[in-house]
Amino acid sequence: VGSITNLIVSGTKTTGAAPISMPTFDAAFWKAQAQLGTTINGNYTVPNGSSIGPLYVTGNFTVGNSANFSVQGPVYVNGDITFGNSPIITVNNNTGSNGVMMVSQKKIVFGNSITITNNNQGGHLLLVSTSTSDGIVVGNSAGVINAPLYVPFGNLVLGNSARAIAFTAKKITIGNGTVLNFDSSLINATYTSGPTGAWQLEKGSYQEY
Repeated sequence: VGSITNLIVSGTKTTGAAPISMPTFDAAFWKAQAQLGTTINGNYTVPNGSSIGPLYVTGNFTVGNSANFSVQGPVYVNGDITFGNSPIITVNNNTGSNGVMMVSQKKIVFGNSITITNNNQGGHLLLVSTSTSDGIVVGNSAGVINAPLYVPFGNLVLGNSARAIAFTAKKITIGNGTVLNFDSSLINATYTSGPTGAWQLEKGSYQEY
C-alpha cells in the first residue's frame, strides 16, 4: 500500500482483489531444529566444498567469494548472513523433494551474483530474515534465482536491475529495472528440518499386528 512511480507492469489486471495474509513463520521452531545439529559460538565462514545443516550460529555467517557448498538442513543465524561475489549454493539431494532454509535474525546481504541450484527432486532454498528493518538486501544487478525471499517483519530491498523469482515482505523497496520471473513450482514447496528430523526402523522393534 502506497505510491508507485515510474514502474511498468505487464500481465493481467485484477481489480477488487482482497488482501491476503502473509504466510506464517515459526522462527522458534526452526531455531530449535537448527540447534539439533552443529552449534557455532561466534562468527562462521563456510568452508569451500562443505555440506552444512542443521547448523546454529550465534554470530555472523559469511560466504566467501566463489565459495561452493551445499545445504542439507536448516541454518539459523543470530547475526547477519553475508554472501560474497559469485558463490554457488546447492540444495543437497538428501532432502528429497523438500527444500531447506537459511534464517537470519538480522540482515541477509548479497554480492554481485549468486548461483543457487535446486536438488535433483526440485527442493528449493528459502532465505528468511526476521529483522524489523532492512532484512534482505539484493544489490544492483544481482540475481537471486531459484530461492524465494521472505521478510515477515521488515523491508526487502531490491537494487537497480536486481532479479528474483518470488518474495514476500512487510515492506518492499524496488529499484529501477528489477525483474521478477515467478516460478510456479513454489506454490507447493515444502521444507525439511534436515537429517535430524528423519526416522528409521530400529532392528527388533517392528511387529505386525
